Amino acid sequence: MSDDNQDNQFIKSKTETLSDVLCSSNNFIIPAYQRPYEWGEKEINGLTNTIYAKFCDYLENEENVQFLMFGILQFGKSENGSLSIIDGHQRITTFYILKSILAEKLGEENNLPKVMNQINNADIVNVINDKSINYGKNKELLDKFVSGIDKKNLKSLQEFIDEKILFVSIFVSEKSSISTLLEIFDSINTTGLKLDVKDIFKIKFCDYICKNSSDKNSTLKKINDAYQQVNSLKENYAIDENTLLDTFRFYLISKTDKSGDYLRMSNNKFFFDEKGFFNLPLPEKLVDVDLLKVFQDISACIVETQNYLMNNRDNSSGNLINGCSRELLGISGYGNLKNMYFYLVFIQCINGKKIDDTVIDNAVIDNTVIDNTVIDNTVIDDTVIDDTVIDNAEKLTELLWQYCSLYSASYSRIVYRVFTNIKEIYFSENNNPCNNIEEVKDGLIKTLEKENFDFVGFKNVLDKSVFDNRTKNLFLSLSYIDDCKSTNETIYNVKNTIFYSSNQEPKKALDIEHILSHSLYSDNEYVDSLGNLMFLERTINRQLGAKTKNLNEVNKQKDIETKLEFYKKSTLQSVENFLNNYDKNYNIEDYIADRNIAKTEFLKNLYGDFYTVIEKRS
Repeated sequence: MSDDNQDNQFIKSKTETLSDVLCSSNNFIIPAYQRPYEWGEKEINGLTNTIYAKFCDYLENEENVQFLMFGILQFGKSENGSLSIIDGHQRITTFYILKSILAEKLGEENNLPKVMNQINNADIVNVINDKSINYGKNKELLDKFVSGIDKKNLKSLQEFIDEKILFVSIFVSEKSSISTLLEIFDSINTTGLKLDVKDIFKIKFCDYICKNSSDKNSTLKKINDAYQQVNSLKENYAIDENTLLDTFRFYLISKTDKSGDYLRMSNNKFFFDEKGFFNLPLPEKLVDVDLLKVFQDISACIVETQNYLMNNRDNSSGNLINGCSRELLGISGYGNLKNMYFYLVFIQCINGKKIDDTVIDNAVIDNTVIDNTVIDNTVIDDTVIDDTVIDNAEKLTELLWQYCSLYSASYSRIVYRVFTNIKEIYFSENNNPCNNIEEVKDGLIKTLEKENFDFVGFKNVLDKSVFDNRTKNLFLSLSYIDDCKSTNETIYNVKNTIFYSSNQEPKKALDIEHILSHSLYSDNEYVDSLGNLMFLERTINRQLGAKTKNLNEVNKQKDIETKLEFYKKSTLQSVENFLNNYDKNYNIEDYIADRNIAKTEFLKNLYGDFYTVIEKRS
């Protein structure tokens, strides 16, 4: 189709049909910085449903059927005419597979363009049948869709998608940097999703460390490989690229003189702001450091840590509080520090040694071997991550979430000072926190003793076990863990029950259950206390709500009896614990009061010296 906009040497656009885009004369490249082909069943079903609805109209009256727009495509156009896919990778790949299926069923030659993946130099034609990855899985879904079309209409379907599906294609000269190409995409993409910080980081980081080097593809591949390593852990405690960027950011902060305010920054602001890391000269302490190597090593460390937890540590019913320290920090009110956990593991792996040309346990990193394991291939031997390393990281992270929650529970407005204190104590140039955990604890306590702040909110939690929504999830999670202490529940089961199950299985999502309901016990002083609250599966909670919604004060006993029956359906340890300890001959309000006293004592003991300091301030 003809150009819709004026032509110039830097950027041009035109409207194209699918047959224009996927004509055999095109030569596509999937750049190394692109994410892999990630579309799954949801996206494929959405696409085929849209196509099918319009195709049915087309069969009835093809002359009057409107075009079906599938958005903007953006390409970087090289001097040899090849097109780097900047935006549209998922759609182009999916339509490529769909067209190949139609050609096969119609017995036609597959006249499709060459689509090369820059990461592995593989042509898409060689992977679309691989059922172990999304290419093959989606081909099965698309084949099922095509097979559902009457054979006599297959040619019409092919003509429909070729000529009625439209895109606006934008072509940008690749004489400019990759960063510039993506900035243009971001400015054009005003109605769609903005570029993700994880995607922008790859390009900016590559530009930052390559400078004038021509070997950017190799660097991008290494960055992408580091991403893919941690991305493979998505099902294990929601580890992803953000975990990697967070940990890298904490490492960089440890090598600069930046204030504690940098700890509270988002990755976007820290790296890309006008005065962000990539827009300023390299700090002196990092001049001789191979940052790409550090990035790869952090990725390897995260993977090895998670594998160690999954295969060893979390299969036990050890210290559940310590085992959930990272997750508890995430809901402490200072969740942007959550991945300090991995930073604390990482600095133990390189404790006191430079990373660039360095020795760890008499093994040179550059070349690099740790206990006979090469780090260049981003593998850290199992012997580097052990119980001692994990213990240290967990204990330091526990101190961190406890300290943060003191302020969060009290609605502190002195956020800057909190981060400054953490920066000074956890990122001290001359003191690795893992070497002296008691010293870290003493440092945190000293800041509390100097604090001109009453911590009244936190005292209300520990004195009365009454709190507000800001930290309710934290203290309720602690209560659940407390209920599991006398059982054989593993760290893995506890983590997945209260922190991750709803992400993997929506039907396992949890609600907060008031044992004494607000509507019937509004005058009870413990109705909003920890003694009256526990987690309950959402499905059970909703069934229970429907069953008891019309009960009034006359029916209080009926309300409790109904709840007890529904609680028996729960598989949660806290609910089982409640049922085991509650005697039906016991007045329910007295039991809740006693349960609350027990929970309050549990919290006081847990916070230990922190509680003592706050109590002295009363």
